[in-house]
Amino acid sequence: TKIGSHVTVCPGAVLRSCVVEGHNRIGAGAVINDGALVEEFAIVADGAVVHPGRRIPGGQLWAGNPAEFVRNLTKEEMAALEIDAEAASSLADEHAAEFLPASAVHLDAEKTA
Repeated sequence: TKIGSHVTVCPGAVLRSCVVEGHNRIGAGAVINDGALVEEFAIVADGAVVHPGRRIPGGQLWAGNPAEFVRNLTKEEMAALEIDAEAASSLADEHAAEFLPASAVHLDAEKTA
């Protein structure tokens, strides 16, 4: 699987041996199957299933099972894809700072308890 820059992969999405170019949104629970290509500035809707070898052209919204063309994206929607990806990345950084570094300290604590 190859994923370009500024791609938002929402919770529960599954990407299997596919190519997702930059500036895309893969919706929650969507499945992108083997050999599929999602071109730049596209949206795969929540729960959509992109069948093996399918090409999703840039600038389009696809939804359903199997995924089908719904409509062309507006310029505003395409511009928002990068902004949304940056916001998700910033939020992930904030949450990562809330956790302790990975270690085995908890094992020592369990021995004394």
